Amino acid sequence: MKRQPAFHVVMVMLCLLTACAPATPPPPTDTPAPSTPVPTPTLAPTPTPAPYVTPQWFAEGVLYQIFVRSFADSNGDGMGDLDGITQQLDYLQSLGVTALWLTPIFGADTYHGYDTTDYYAINPDFGAKADLIELVDAAHARDMRIILDYVASHTSNQHPFFKDALANPDSEYSDWYKFKDDKNLNYESFFGVTSLPTLNHTNADANAYFIDVAKYWMDLDDDGDYSDGIDGWRCDYALGTPHGFWRQLRAELKVLNPNFLLLGEVWVGSADNLELYFEHEFDALFDFPLLTALMGDKIEQPNDSALAGKLPASITLKMLEDQRRLFLPQSILVRFLSNHDTDRLGTELSDTPERLRLAPLLLATLHGTPMIYYGEELGLAGHKGAGPLYDEYRREPMPWQAAGGAPEPTWFKPKYSLPDDGISVAEQTDDPASLLNAYRAAMALRAANEALRTGAYQVLRVEPRPGVVAYWRYTDGQIISAVFNLGLAATTVSLDLAAAPGPLAAQPKDLQTGATLTLDPQALTLEPGQALVLDWTP
Repeated sequence: MKRQPAFHVVMVMLCLLTACAPATPPPPTDTPAPSTPVPTPTLAPTPTPAPYVTPQWFAEGVLYQIFVRSFADSNGDGMGDLDGITQQLDYLQSLGVTALWLTPIFGADTYHGYDTTDYYAINPDFGAKADLIELVDAAHARDMRIILDYVASHTSNQHPFFKDALANPDSEYSDWYKFKDDKNLNYESFFGVTSLPTLNHTNADANAYFIDVAKYWMDLDDDGDYSDGIDGWRCDYALGTPHGFWRQLRAELKVLNPNFLLLGEVWVGSADNLELYFEHEFDALFDFPLLTALMGDKIEQPNDSALAGKLPASITLKMLEDQRRLFLPQSILVRFLSNHDTDRLGTELSDTPERLRLAPLLLATLHGTPMIYYGEELGLAGHKGAGPLYDEYRREPMPWQAAGGAPEPTWFKPKYSLPDDGISVAEQTDDPASLLNAYRAAMALRAANEALRTGAYQVLRVEPRPGVVAYWRYTDGQIISAVFNLGLAATTVSLDLAAAPGPLAAQPKDLQTGATLTLDPQALTLEPGQALVLDWTP
C-alpha cells in the first residue's frame, strides 16, 4: 500500500527524535550531589536582545561531530576519551575541520550521556576537567574551536534534584520539573521515557541554574575571562524548551563573549518552522529540512535518498529556495547528511558506494557550515538496530587501523567495520583515490575559495531538470557554479547562464582538476553521479 507522505515524514521525525534516549530507564543508582555547589539564583531583569551576528569562525568553518565514547581511546580502557581527541587533532586538522562538537561529556548513567546526573562534572569515562582544559587549549593553538552538548530540556531521573522532588511536594526542586499530580509521583518526560523527566522552564530558579551551568564551562580557569573556555553550546532538543529561555540564555552569554556560538537542534520538517528559532535565540541551526529533502527515510529503508538517485532533485531545490526566501543572510544553517541519531551514509548508499563521493562536494559547496559525522569520511556504515541495541550501531567505534587496535575504542563490538575492509584511517590516508582524501580535497576546496565560504547563493536553472541540482555561489570577486547529476542515467542539460549573478568568463575553470574546460553550456553532458564545480570568474 502506498504510504501517505505527510504521515510518513511525521513518523520518521518522531522515531529520529527519540533516538538519543535509552530504550529503557536505567536502573536506580545512588547518585552523589553535584560536584560544584549550586549557585544561589539571582533574578535578572528582562534581558536586552543580543545583536544577531553569527561568529565568523563558525560561518566559515567546518564542523566535525564526535561521539566521544567511540572516537579515540588514549589509555586502553576501551572508552573513547578527551585525551584521545586531543591526540587526534592533527588528523582532524588534515581533514579541514575547524570546530568539534562533542556529544555529552558530563556525569550520566547511560552510554550516550543525554541523561545528565551532574552538569558540573566530567564523566570519569572521558577524563577530568583538566583534560577538557588541555583539549580546549590544544584546539585553540590550532585555531580550532570546541562546542559541547547542552541538555536543558530534561535531566536524568537519577539527578539529585529530581530524586529530591520525586514523591516530595515540599522539595525546593518540586517546581523544577513538570509533575502532573499533587504528590509528585507522575511527571512529564522526554517522549515518554521515564528516565528523562522534563524540566519546567517557567521556574526562574531552574532557568538561573542552567544559565549558570552554561557560563561555568565558558570560563574553565575561573579567571573571569569567558573567551578562553569552550567556544559554543550545541543545544539539544531545542523544541522541548521555551523560546523565552533560549532568548535569556543568548542575551546573558553574549554579554560575556559575543563570539560564543549557540547552535540549536530544532528537528522540524519545514524551513518556515526553523526560521522561528533564529535571530534572538540561536546563531546557527541544523538543517533538518534539507536533510529530509536529500536523504529521505533514514530509519526504515536504505538507498531511498536523493543521493542514491531515488528522490526528485526538485525537492532539494525547492527547499534551498524556501530557505533563501525566508532566512536572513547571517542565518547560518549547518548542512549535514548524517549524525548520531540517523543511519549513516555508508548504509544509506550501500547499493551505490561510489556516490559517497558526492557528499563532501555537496557539503563543501552549499551555503552554510558543513558538518562531518565521525567516520563518515571513511564510509563507515551504521543502521538502527531492532533491539535491545538500537542507536549503538550508528555510533560504533572509529576504525583507525586496518585490523583494529589502538586508539580504536572497544566498548562496543563493531558490526559494520570489519578487519581489512578498506574502511579505516590507516588504509585510506595514503591512497589518493580514497574517500578520506576526497573529503580532504572538498574541504580544502571550500577553504581556498571565498565564494564557497562566504558567498551568496542562487539557483542555477537547468533544462531539463530531473535529477540535476545546480546553483551559483558568488561574491563581488568570484562566481562559482556547482552542478550535480543525482539521477541514475547520463543526462545532457542546458545551463541558464543569462541569469548568472555577474559577468562570466568564456570558459570556466574546473576547481577539482585545475583545468580550464571547453564546454558547451547549452549541451552539457553529465554522467550519473557526476559533479562539476566550476569557477566562472572573468
